[in-house]
Amino acid sequence: FKVNSWYKSADGEMFFGGVNGISSFYPAEINKFEEKINLFFTKIKINNKEVFKDTAAWNISSVDLPYNQNSVAFEFIAMGNNNPEQYIYQYKMEGVDKQWIQNNDMQTVRYFLPPGKYMFQLFASHSFDKDAKPMKEISITIRQPFWKTWWFITALILILISSLAISINRFNKKKYEKQIQQFAAEKKHKQERENISRELHDTLGT
Repeated sequence: FKVNSWYKSADGEMFFGGVNGISSFYPAEINKFEEKINLFFTKIKINNKEVFKDTAAWNISSVDLPYNQNSVAFEFIAMGNNNPEQYIYQYKMEGVDKQWIQNNDMQTVRYFLPPGKYMFQLFASHSFDKDAKPMKEISITIRQPFWKTWWFITALILILISSLAISINRFNKKKYEKQIQQFAAEKKHKQERENISRELHDTLGT
C-alpha cells in the first residue's frame, strides 16, 4: 500500500490506496476470527520405548497395557496458523491430575501409572485456559497383575475352601476311626470280663 494513502468516510468505511488500486472495508462488519487448531500425538512411548511404529501415533485413541508396562510418555504438536512453538500447551491425566497443567516448550509428558483406567487430555491455544475442553484424548488402561484379578482370587478362595474341607474331612475320619477302635477295645474288654465271670461261675457251680 502507498504510505499515508488512506481515508475514512462518514459512514465508517475505510479506504487504502495501493499499487494495484484502492481497497475498502467496514471494520464493524469484520467478524471475530476463530483459529482452528489441530492437535496430534507424534510419539507414544511405553517404558521409554516408542510403540505403534506401524501405525500413526495421531490415530491411536486407546492403549491397553499390562501392569509392568506402566511408564507412559507422550509427545505432541499443534497445527494452525502459527508456528507450533507459539501455542500454549496444557494437559491433564484424568484420574491423576485435578486441573490442567501448562506444558512449557513442548516438553515430553511422562507418567508412572498404577493399575486402573485413565484419560490423557490435551489442549492448545494462545493463552492458558483453566476451564478448557480437551481437543485430543487418549484412553489408557493399565491391567492388574494376574494375582490381583478376580478370577485368580476366586480360584485361590476355592482352593483354600477345598483344602479346608479336605483337612476337616481327614480330621473327622481319623476321629471316627479312633472312636471305632476305642469302641472295639471296650467291647473286647467287656467280652473278656464276661468270659472270666462265666468261667468263675461254672467253677463255683462245680
